[in-house]
Amino acid sequence: MVISQNMKDPKILPIAILLIVGIVVGGIVGYGATAGQINYLQTQIVGLQNQIASLQSDKVRLQGQINALNSQISILSAPVFSLPAGTYNSDQIVYIYSTLQDARIYYTLDGSNPSNSSIPYSGQTLEIRQNGTTLVKAIAVKDSFVSDVSEATYIIDYGNVPLGQIGGLHYIWWNFGQGNFRALHINITIYSEPDSHDGLYYQMYQGYINGEGFYFGLQTAVYRPGVGNTGKGIIFSRWGTNDLSNAIPADGGWADSGYETGSYIGVRLNYPWTSHRYQLAIEYHGSDSVGDWYRIEIYDITTDSWSYLGTIRFPSVPSSNSGIADGGGTWTELYMKDIPQTPIPSWHVSIDNIFGVDVSGVRYYPSHATSDYSSIDHTDIYYDIVTRKIHFIMGPTVSREHNTLLATTQMDKCGRNGSTLYKVFLYHLQTFPLSTSLSCPIFAYKLTYSIKAR
Repeated sequence: MVISQNMKDPKILPIAILLIVGIVVGGIVGYGATAGQINYLQTQIVGLQNQIASLQSDKVRLQGQINALNSQISILSAPVFSLPAGTYNSDQIVYIYSTLQDARIYYTLDGSNPSNSSIPYSGQTLEIRQNGTTLVKAIAVKDSFVSDVSEATYIIDYGNVPLGQIGGLHYIWWNFGQGNFRALHINITIYSEPDSHDGLYYQMYQGYINGEGFYFGLQTAVYRPGVGNTGKGIIFSRWGTNDLSNAIPADGGWADSGYETGSYIGVRLNYPWTSHRYQLAIEYHGSDSVGDWYRIEIYDITTDSWSYLGTIRFPSVPSSNSGIADGGGTWTELYMKDIPQTPIPSWHVSIDNIFGVDVSGVRYYPSHATSDYSSIDHTDIYYDIVTRKIHFIMGPTVSREHNTLLATTQMDKCGRNGSTLYKVFLYHLQTFPLSTSLSCPIFAYKLTYSIKAR
């Protein structure tokens, strides 16, 4: 009898043996068997048993080879990090890749080994910003296959850079020599996107309308009740009431109220501001029996497009006290840290122009302005004589380069709330000076400078 190749399958052979033995034994029983025939059959059985053992040995050997190949695949397909592990002295960005086609990647940041229930990775940027050590682990998964775990340890050491600071950063206080404006326009340039998800606020103007405080500007993280942080946008608020009948948001925007350091209402709108030039305007929009309405608009000079934020009502007052008052300020603020122990984010913006418009349509430019340095390190303010722009700069590598007084100035002592240095220029703002040779801390100084009204 010839055993076919199919019969060499370990699952088929035992059945084949039984059939052969049954046929042969049946023949022997039927016709009588000799000792030679019995020996022959026993030899055949032993041979078949040896073949089974050989095939089982081959199976074990081949399975071992398969396991070794899978192990190599697991190693080769383990995720790869774009940034080598190591120590860095600034924020870092990491991407994760796998050579296994169509694999899904999962990762952890808490030191645990990842599984298919860990954080899925779909090409997003991993920001390594926390001061100290961050351990990233990742696996690649395809069907039932799971790769080896890849890991990388990143140490961020910011050195002597202050961490976790929040508060006001740059301040300019305007003096127009005239108030009761029906409108106020401010032109700005945003030179760079903030390099973090921290809460940054570029306040265009904070002042008074009809005796009530107000403010408006751009934020990186606009809060919406019941939703939370909604991303970039523009806000406009006034103090002195929680009555939302005094607020009309634009389509797609919303009204808000609260009690942060006093009752307030506001209108908010998500707005994707970016590295463009803008003009923001607050303008009188009519009156009713209750008060005067003022609206906010933003004009993207770069793309030549207008957007409307909303309108807020201010209480009626005598005409001699109505309108936008003189003496308001433009400033920046870091109001929230996305990751607590991280440095101040990098950002660069400027004030390009500002003017008020009275009831007759006459424009008024500031006669002078006062700059306040922040107590937060790594911020700088300077005036560009050529472009006539006031620049606000911040970031871990920023130093106060514009703090050398160009003319001799005497100061007897440091003022408790900031001493004042005076320097008058008739035709333009000058690079503002602050002397580091004095014994006062740099943030204790103020500078008043003047320009000729244009």
